[in-house]
Amino acid sequence: MDNKYNKSIVYIILCDTTKLFYIGSTIQGIKKREIKHKGDYKGYTGINPKFRKYRHSFKCIENDNYRFITLEDYNCDNKEDLLIREKEYMTYYSNKYQNRCINKATPIKKYNEEDLLYNNLNIINI
Repeated sequence: MDNKYNKSIVYIILCDTTKLFYIGSTIQGIKKREIKHKGDYKGYTGINPKFRKYRHSFKCIENDNYRFITLEDYNCDNKEDLLIREKEYMTYYSNKYQNRCINKATPIKKYNEEDLLYNNLNIINI
């Protein structure tokens, strides 16, 4: 059986106007995930007739001056592993760039910061 998590991606949405950022992960592929974020935003604003609830990532895309950047192509076994990796990136970038990370929910709650390994993170300057 093919493991759908072996081609996972951890990404960042960076607003070039405000310098705010959002970190997420996906198994869909980066382009599909970007289209989904944009479609959800259009639904929220009424541009798209399919209504969507507010998502924090909208703060990055509302100015239409943002970049979707792959932080890591991550080969893992399951959703929990992917969410742990996403949390490692979120915690690292949140600590380095305080008050610029707009993620409000932690992707996985049962791991504390001291449990994270931070092995081989792909670090970019934002």
